[in-house]
Amino acid sequence: MDPGRGGALGALVVQYAVGGMGPSAEPTAEAFVNSAVMPGLWEEFLFRGILFSLVLQALPARRRIAGISATWAMLITSLLFALGHGLVVDPVDGLTVQLGYVLSTLVAGIFFVWVRERTGSLLPAIVLHNLINLAGLLVVGLQG
Repeated sequence: MDPGRGGALGALVVQYAVGGMGPSAEPTAEAFVNSAVMPGLWEEFLFRGILFSLVLQALPARRRIAGISATWAMLITSLLFALGHGLVVDPVDGLTVQLGYVLSTLVAGIFFVWVRERTGSLLPAIVLHNLINLAGLLVVGLQG
């Protein structure tokens, strides 16, 4: 499977859920906004908001790393975030792991946790996440 088609599983789920894209859909401004904004918004609420808080309560941090004290919650939620981007289910190839996506989104997930903990807010992580998504869409758009 082409790596360019696989790593944005979460974005595709959101696009299909809101009706922004389908197998034969033309790119629209709505689909672009859904791709650039919605995944960063719901992924941050899910991974750095809900899951992070739950794991932090279950496994309280014992050490400070890089100015934050959320080591287990940071690692677990970032790994889940990475697997959500790097595991691809394809009707032909089955379940595949795209290691590049897993590693890059693992680093991004850790960074987003760091931003959340340093600022005490999800908003900066949402903005940064959306900027990264927007940059990726612009690169893909310029190539195609």
